Amino acid sequence: MRFFLMQRDHQVAVIEIAEKTGDIIDVVEVLSEQRIPLGARHIDGSFDVLSLRKWWAGRGIPASRSGLEQALEHLHVPYAELLLVKCSGLSLSDQYWVTPCDALQNWHDVNFYENDFSEDAFVFLIVRARMMLSTTSSMTMATASSTSEVNRLARLPSTACARPVIT
Repeated sequence: MRFFLMQRDHQVAVIEIAEKTGDIIDVVEVLSEQRIPLGARHIDGSFDVLSLRKWWAGRGIPASRSGLEQALEHLHVPYAELLLVKCSGLSLSDQYWVTPCDALQNWHDVNFYENDFSEDAFVFLIVRARMMLSTTSSMTMATASSTSEVNRLARLPSTACARPVIT
């Protein structure tokens, strides 16, 4: 499926993403060379599908994240890469995202700075990680500490350098 890689409301590139897996297959066309994300270039400054894949992978939940498999199962998403696509690749650390070429969206309607985002996955991962790290049996799913991180993320200002996907 074809998507626009966007920086706010600016089209950066047309990319091909596999519908079933969320993998980036190809960079079809670069539309704005100057807006290519800094981390999406090779060390020599070139830009291609390999450099974009590496940058894209850094936006998602690492495969080593404790509880990732259970979170994906809970959300009925088979692959972490597909979860990233379902979330439009949005992040609180920058203004890049993707939108299907045949169903354009507006930055102001989707970004995490101005819009709420689902806390389900974040709560699930935070609680799971804290329960695994806890050496006491007194920690429960309803503790204030298990939801305070999510509430903190939801209140971050637009200048914050935090990622909604916990790494």
